[in-house]
Amino acid sequence: KLKFFIKRSDFSLCPLWDLKDFFKILIWVIFWMQVFSVSDDIFGWLTGTTNERLFILLSFISSFALDIAVAVLIVYWLKKKHKQTLSALGIKVRRVLHDFKLGFLSYMSFLPVIFIVFMLSAAYFQKYDSGGSGQLVFYFLIFEKNPYILAAVSLFVAVIGPFVEELFFRGLLYGSLKKSIGVFQAALVSSLVFSMLHMNLIGLLPILSLAILLVYLYEKTGSFWVPFFVHVLHNSFILAVVLLWRRQIGI
Repeated sequence: KLKFFIKRSDFSLCPLWDLKDFFKILIWVIFWMQVFSVSDDIFGWLTGTTNERLFILLSFISSFALDIAVAVLIVYWLKKKHKQTLSALGIKVRRVLHDFKLGFLSYMSFLPVIFIVFMLSAAYFQKYDSGGSGQLVFYFLIFEKNPYILAAVSLFVAVIGPFVEELFFRGLLYGSLKKSIGVFQAALVSSLVFSMLHMNLIGLLPILSLAILLVYLYEKTGSFWVPFFVHVLHNSFILAVVLLWRRQIGI
């Protein structure tokens, strides 16, 4: 049934930019990352605060601002240099419900694979893993008391983050690599970069398997929405597990 839905795609992705374009945008992304990072440091220095919660909140705000900057930069580059609309990336209003259904079926079919890879990865890499920023996010979601802040962070984790990441990793990085080194190599390299930038050692292989699914769906369907919905479902699933654990421990 899943193959039947995928075969109905009538849109073929055509890369709009090459690696030269990608590295130009990447330079700007790194620049803004440094700007927001320095802003956090300056704020902490001026206020003299050592409150860990405040620093995590500032990190979320900086991440949100960076995501907005990246999205605006990609859209501007798309229209300014290539004279294209977002539909060239597979972002179209039509068939959104169909794409959501395909994303849901794809994720539910692939979820056992992610689970198995995670268990094997946890068993093998646990003794080498030293944690990371991802664990800070989980701690924050478990112990944060303010419901409005919790809701805003949850929205960022489940929806806003996946949207910008799909623009950057599937639309920008995969598209430019595909034009330069071919589909298979581009899928592998972009998925590796995505997974290495996301998680700690234990999460590397599960996120890599998810990234391969995302880029496969993007290439196969020609729709931005299918991998985006899968990404949202995955992040929402992780978020739900964390919030259920929060409820279990009575916070």
